[in-house]
Amino acid sequence: MTYKTLENNIKIVEYNDTLAPAIAQMWNKSNESWGGGSGVKTAEQIIIEHSSMAYYNVYIALDGQEAVGYCCLLRSYYDENTLYIALLGVRPDYHGAKIGKALTLMCVERTIELGYPRVDIHTWSGNVKAVPLYKKCGYLWEEREDSTYLVNFIPTILKTELTKDFFEHADWYTDSTRTLDITPDEEKVNKFGVFGYSWEKDSQMLKVGFERSGKRIRMIETNDYRIEMMAETHESAFGLGYTCTFQVENKTGKELDLKILGKNDKNILFGANEKDEKYHFHVVEKVRGSQTFTGRFYVGETKEEQDPWRMHPCILADVTINGKTAEFGLGIKTKVPVQLTLVELRDFAKVGLKYDCHFNLTSALPQDVQVKITLPENAHTTFCEKEMVVDLPADGKATVKGEAVIKKAGHEKLDVAYEVSTKGADASDFSFTYPLHLVNQDLTKAFFYESEQDFVIVNGPWSLSHSKRQNGVTLRDRKGKELTYFDQPKLGKPYEAEFDTLKPMITSTVLEIRNSSS
Repeated sequence: MTYKTLENNIKIVEYNDTLAPAIAQMWNKSNESWGGGSGVKTAEQIIIEHSSMAYYNVYIALDGQEAVGYCCLLRSYYDENTLYIALLGVRPDYHGAKIGKALTLMCVERTIELGYPRVDIHTWSGNVKAVPLYKKCGYLWEEREDSTYLVNFIPTILKTELTKDFFEHADWYTDSTRTLDITPDEEKVNKFGVFGYSWEKDSQMLKVGFERSGKRIRMIETNDYRIEMMAETHESAFGLGYTCTFQVENKTGKELDLKILGKNDKNILFGANEKDEKYHFHVVEKVRGSQTFTGRFYVGETKEEQDPWRMHPCILADVTINGKTAEFGLGIKTKVPVQLTLVELRDFAKVGLKYDCHFNLTSALPQDVQVKITLPENAHTTFCEKEMVVDLPADGKATVKGEAVIKKAGHEKLDVAYEVSTKGADASDFSFTYPLHLVNQDLTKAFFYESEQDFVIVNGPWSLSHSKRQNGVTLRDRKGKELTYFDQPKLGKPYEAEFDTLKPMITSTVLEIRNSSS
């Protein structure tokens, strides 16, 4: 199937197996532009690769019978409700022929057609020369250490009531006014990563800002108004309430009909709820000039560790201006108010062994606190210090030295009790429990356990952990050193890719094994 023909007569077509020899030849001629690799691709390899992946589309650029460009689009299996350009390449001798632009824009158009709110792409850190092209095609560059990662929210903007009307007379590609510098677009405000777009057409302007972790709109500005959402901090301890503001500027001399209706998202409460009425945010106003509206949201408890690269639960609100609505949101990084980490100064867990340990405490609270920590009795380890009272500075750390005695090998989850006392005019005490995992590994004991990050099987000095984040399995030695990593089983299309969308769980068979081993 031919999708389009470029001005230079290069055709963009859909992949089929008859193109495999041409694609293999293209990759073999592109080794220099992919880091100087020396591997040789064959047509058979190309066919096998495409038979095992559930792509939405694979676009091939053809100059006659030669493949000179390649792009594959699939659902992101690492983040929710997202498409992902898994691979984009243009043969080196065709760089500058606008093939990369055509392929990238086709993926944006396909994302809009399929109804997804965004499409992502990433490249290795040394390939920043492609960044201006990606930015021109609507991509925003996130600030990451591990890769050059870009996200595209053009599909969201084109379907949002408050923003889509602008593009009835403007073109999102040609009328963009944002800079195309080879630097990340992301800036930090209250630890939130923020970035956005700008356009201008016939004296009319539009700016749309997004928040990086929640992947939602946080700011819209037109000739008539500007509305911006912000919260006091991105990193919020659970069990507490925090403030969120909407700054509204009416640039016209007429009243602006404004409605803001808060919504709940997972553990972030900002809409109608039974927890507390003060976390229900609802504004109906006729705005003149500039006004600021302040509300409070509640961060509920969660026992699962948050993946920094996946969409976070958000403070959500529907913002309606003169009858047209946009969903605003800010991603919240939920943190444990006080986190206890046990550092055991020993090697194997020999029964009867008495050893030194450190209790490391980390506070995610914005004020100085005093914390009483109670360690429950357990079958595996006797702690000489069962209760500790520690002064912790705001967002600070402390260490308490202790001693412990091994009672038996194995695993046990302790529900550690925390009693937190705050000081000052806004003093408020609260308590919570959070798990601490004891892992007493000796030379012979086999056991199984689940932590907040992994499922783990232990057999003497060896352990096998199944990550809840990536669905991969890691083999470690007695000191925790990684020996090897196993990816998901290669079961073919479309099953292989689906492993990344599923949350790992314990089966009845595993439970039987665990029970019999204990």
